[in-house]
Amino acid sequence: MPVKSAYEGLKRFLKGEKEEVDIAKIRLARKPTWPTPPPSPRLPPPPQSVVVEAPCHDGRPCFAVWAYTDKDMRSPAGPDLSNIPLWVIRVYHTLPEAVYAYHVRDTAEKIYTLAHTRFDALDKAYLEHPKYRYRIEVIGLPLPEDTSDSERIERCMEHHRAEVAARRTTGSVFFIQTAVQGDYKHRIAIRRLDEDRLGEIYSGGNFLDVSFDPKAMVRPSDPEMSQYGSSRFATANVGRVFGTFRQSIRWFYDRYVDNGTIYGDMETWKLEAAKGK
Repeated sequence: MPVKSAYEGLKRFLKGEKEEVDIAKIRLARKPTWPTPPPSPRLPPPPQSVVVEAPCHDGRPCFAVWAYTDKDMRSPAGPDLSNIPLWVIRVYHTLPEAVYAYHVRDTAEKIYTLAHTRFDALDKAYLEHPKYRYRIEVIGLPLPEDTSDSERIERCMEHHRAEVAARRTTGSVFFIQTAVQGDYKHRIAIRRLDEDRLGEIYSGGNFLDVSFDPKAMVRPSDPEMSQYGSSRFATANVGRVFGTFRQSIRWFYDRYVDNGTIYGDMETWKLEAAKGK
C-alpha cells in the first residue's frame, strides 16, 4: 500500500471507518532523517604506573605513583629512584582503613588512574613535553569517621609541614615543592569520605583542597588573612582539580630545576640541618 493511501486509510480509521491500516509503513514514512552523531571521543588509558613506598617522618604508610618511562623499564632491579618526578601532588587519606599500608597503596593507584583519565588526555603540555612529569603521593593518616573537616585539615597541615622539614633535612629524592602561584606556601588534598555516591552528593564532595601558610610577602598586606583556605570537590572532579595543582609546573622545571637552583637549595637545607639551625 502506498504511503499516501496509508495516511488516507488512517484518516478513515480515525473517523470510525473500518479498514486495515499498515502502521509499519506509516512509521517508516515518518521516520526522521537525523544525521548520525559522531562517535564520542574516548579518553586514552592512563600510562602504566610505577608505585613505590615513599619516606614518612613518623613511619605512616606513604606511597608514590607516577607514569612509567623507558628509564624505569630498563632498570632490572626495579624503579630507578633517580627518575622520580620532582613535582608532587600530595593526598592525605584520612579514612579509618588508611591504617593499612596495602589500602593506602591501592588508593594511590586508584587516584592516579582517576587523575590521568580525567585530565591527561586534554593536557597538551604534559603530552608534548615529557619533562613536565609529576608524581602523586598518598599518605595514610587514619582519623575517626566523625572527625570534622577543620580537625582533619589541622592534622594534615601539621603532618605536611613536618614532612617537608624532614625531607629537606635528609636531602630526600622525594622532593616536596612549595607553591609558586597563589598566596599560600603549601597545597594538599585530603580524602575525607569513602566512595559512597549518595553520601558524596549530600556532603559536597569526598575530597578537600587545602592551601595553607600565607607567604611572607602576602601577610603584611593582609594581617587578618586566614591560616588556610579550603574547598570540597567530588571524586569525578579529581582530574580537573589536580590540573590546577600543576599550574606552575612549567616554571618549576624551566626556572628552578633546569638551572640547578633546586640542588643548591637542597644542599643548603642539609647544611643548615647539620648545624642544628
